[in-house]
Amino acid sequence: MNIFVVGSGATGSIIAKTLAGFKSVKKVFVGDINEKNAKKFLISDAKIDFQIIDATKKEKVLEILKGC
Repeated sequence: MNIFVVGSGATGSIIAKTLAGFKSVKKVFVGDINEKNAKKFLISDAKIDFQIIDATKKEKVLEILKGC
């Protein structure tokens, strides 16, 4: 299963790290407009993939969600 988390701040990064620990989770996509924030909170994990995304851009969010 693939999961998409919007936001890479303190809460979003904890959610992503926790979800990445489950065997049934293949990939956790994390989207945020603030790459600096992501670098501060996200750990390096093969299962976590960060993407710069503006959550107000509905088409881009839907594109990512198709695989989740």
